[in-house]
Amino acid sequence: MTPHRFTALLLLPLLLLTACTDSREERQQLEELERQNRADSVMSDIALAQSLADHFDRHGTSNEQLRAHYILGRTHADRN
Repeated sequence: MTPHRFTALLLLPLLLLTACTDSREERQQLEELERQNRADSVMSDIALAQSLADHFDRHGTSNEQLRAHYILGRTHADRN
């Protein structure tokens, strides 16, 4: 095994763990916005909603993408 391949094998779990940690935070933020939506609170943070939609477009399942875009739409509706 070459040194580069060995290093890559050592780094792969760390990169996967980092990606999972980042997505966990995004999922928590999405769940919080969904709670606010269910409580019929005014959704006003377009930047957060857009950031979540962008994140899940790149890293999420189709269900997460749908949920994030729904929240983004609700936020735009509340702001306009």
